[in-house]
Amino acid sequence: MANNPIPYPADLDTKTEGASSEPAMMNHKNSSYYPRLDSYNMKSNDHLTMISHYRTYQQSRENTCAPAAVLTVLYHNGITNLTEMDLAKGMNTQLYPIGTNKKDMVNYLKTLDLDVQSSLDGKPLIPMNPSRPSWWII
Repeated sequence: MANNPIPYPADLDTKTEGASSEPAMMNHKNSSYYPRLDSYNMKSNDHLTMISHYRTYQQSRENTCAPAAVLTVLYHNGITNLTEMDLAKGMNTQLYPIGTNKKDMVNYLKTLDLDVQSSLDGKPLIPMNPSRPSWWII
């Protein structure tokens, strides 16, 4: 269950391609195999770590999984002025089946004044510091 998902921009076509265009009959409501969990309101416990109130977003194109994932992290950190397509353009996302490469993603995020660490830098990665929301590890 996706409570409080990030909305699609009004001018985005979500009916002709991508996962967002799949017919509603493809959903598995009340399925014992695909339970609908309220991940938005879930809390961590001894066996599961959750980021409560983390808003979800369904990618609208076959090639925009990276921009859609980055969008959710940006929203969670209060950066809400970009769209999936803005991110796809900024990260030089290519048509399916190529998508977004890590180098372009890292370079674009650095233009947003975010402190980004990447395995591409050739240095050991330091674990995330929750007190520094602009600190990214990719």
